[in-house]
Amino acid sequence: MSLPDAERAVLEGWVRRRTTAQALAQRSRIVLKCADGHSIMEVSRRLRVAPDTTGPGKLLFAFFAAMAETERENIRESTLEGLDTAARKGKHGGRPPVITDDMLHTVLRRRAGGESVEQIQPDLIIPTGKRKGQNPSLSSIYRALAEHEKQQTYPEAVDQAHADFAVGPSPMKVGTRLLITRRA
Repeated sequence: MSLPDAERAVLEGWVRRRTTAQALAQRSRIVLKCADGHSIMEVSRRLRVAPDTTGPGKLLFAFFAAMAETERENIRESTLEGLDTAARKGKHGGRPPVITDDMLHTVLRRRAGGESVEQIQPDLIIPTGKRKGQNPSLSSIYRALAEHEKQQTYPEAVDQAHADFAVGPSPMKVGTRLLITRRA
C-alpha cells in the first residue's frame, strides 16, 4: 500500500499531537504501520491491539492491512521474477569472485609442490572488481580452497544443485495465485 507524503504527514501529526483523541491516534498508527508494509498480525502485535477491532476502525484496519499485504506480495513476486529473468540471461548479482578458477588451479598446483598459502598469496593478482590489481587476502584463498574441497567431496550434490537451477522454477497453481517453486 502506498501512502502519499501529504497524507503520511497528516497521520504522523495526529500521532505526535497530544490533543488528538486516543482512538484517532491509534488508527493513524495502524494505517502508518500498514503503509510501511507490515502484515495485519504484525501491526496488531506491535501496537498491542486485537486484529479485529470494533466499530469503524475495523473496516479501516482490515482495508489498509489487506492493501499493504497485497502490495508486499506484488513487490516480492516482481523481485523474484526479475531475479529469475536475470539468472536465465546468465547475470547474477553480487561482486565478482576474487579467486578465479585460474588462480585456484595455481594455488592447488603450487600447494601440491609443497608451498604454503602465505608463500603463494603475493604472486596472485585480482583481475576484476574494486580490488583489481591487488593481492587476494589469505582468508579469500582459504575460503576458495575449502569450497573446492567441498565440491570434490560431494560432487553429486553440487551437480544436482546446478541441474535444479538450470531447469528453472516450476509454476504451481494454488487457489487464484500462481506460486513459483524450485523443482526438487
